[in-house]
Amino acid sequence: MTEPQRARAIEAVQLRLFELEQKRLRLVSRLEVLKGTGTKRCRQVCGEVKPVSEFYEDPRYADGYYPYCRDCKSEMGKQWYRKHKAA
Repeated sequence: MTEPQRARAIEAVQLRLFELEQKRLRLVSRLEVLKGTGTKRCRQVCGEVKPVSEFYEDPRYADGYYPYCRDCKSEMGKQWYRKHKAA
């Protein structure tokens, strides 16, 4: 195996590990809600574990709640507005 091939193989493995870790975090978040703890981890900037009352309900997701807390969702909307209002 040449050095460039080896580098690409390592990069592919690292990418797969990253994807698996992200999937694990999503599953852990869902399990926290489904186990009845009444909490969920925000998937946005804050990454905090909050009560499900801090999340919008959304039936499209397995646990029934939007992946971002209300505060992060609000901030995301404000950032989008600032970015696009000049256009």
